[in-house]
Amino acid sequence: KKLNIVIVGAHVDDHWAMGGTMLKAACHGHNVTVIQAVSTYCNWPVVTGRGQEFEKATAAITEKTGINVITLGHDYQRITTEPSLMIQISEKLVGLEPDILFCPWEKDMNQDHCVIGRAACLAATGAFSFLPPRHALMKLPRQILQYSMDVNAYHTSFRPDAYVNTS
Repeated sequence: KKLNIVIVGAHVDDHWAMGGTMLKAACHGHNVTVIQAVSTYCNWPVVTGRGQEFEKATAAITEKTGINVITLGHDYQRITTEPSLMIQISEKLVGLEPDILFCPWEKDMNQDHCVIGRAACLAATGAFSFLPPRHALMKLPRQILQYSMDVNAYHTSFRPDAYVNTS
């Protein structure tokens, strides 16, 4: 069966921690979509002023791989866990109907990863709380898995039986 696989990431490079999984799934004909929270780079010194470069590269990768990228327009280290974020993610998930959802590990060292990981889980399991009543029967993902980009994860509380380690 063709699956709808959604990978949520905070930054332009985060979801590529799931690169092998995404590419393999796309090559096998599954629908693979990335929801990327940060897509303005005013506060990230390494990439400030390179927004157009990233947009062009993302479009090229999308065309080459068939992996669609949806950006949410947030800025680096400015994402907060609040209803507006869950609404934004829920609106995307309703249309994508993910069978499998990957999102960042909630105990990562990066604040953006923690926030978007938690927000994605809440949006996927409780979209009916954030969206109009017609979405109350929204199809829920069959699986929600968190992935880790934190190299220290194994030395803290990361549980490999419940998460996917991509390091």
